[in-house]
Amino acid sequence: VRDLFYNFPARRSIVVSTVPLAVEKTKRALEAVALSYPAIGISVFNLRTDTRVLHTSKHDSVLATFSELFGGAKAGVLRPLPEHHNTKYHFSGYVHSPTAELYSTTDFQFFYVNNRSLTSCEFHRLLNKIYKAFQPQTR
Repeated sequence: VRDLFYNFPARRSIVVSTVPLAVEKTKRALEAVALSYPAIGISVFNLRTDTRVLHTSKHDSVLATFSELFGGAKAGVLRPLPEHHNTKYHFSGYVHSPTAELYSTTDFQFFYVNNRSLTSCEFHRLLNKIYKAFQPQTR
């Protein structure tokens, strides 16, 4: 769709001002999808600026996809969690040290249930509370 609000200048200015935010939110959502399905490659292009917004290759592991998205330095501090299986669920993933300086925000927290990304929920709040207890005081 091109020039959706061509005849509506007031609305067009609102849309144009919110495009960067919409692109960033879309990119964030697709990063979560890429981590959930690492065997699928994803490419997103901004046709207006002729730039690549996001690209992932097909990978065999979540860690490889994470490394491609966010860099090897960030992926290098991740450690695999011990896998846990029972008749009701399977638990696996990666975690970093609560003292890792790269992760002082929630920008790199991704949680999934049945390959579906969880947005901010009680689990996020609980994990953040636990991590804050282990972070050194910087004052």
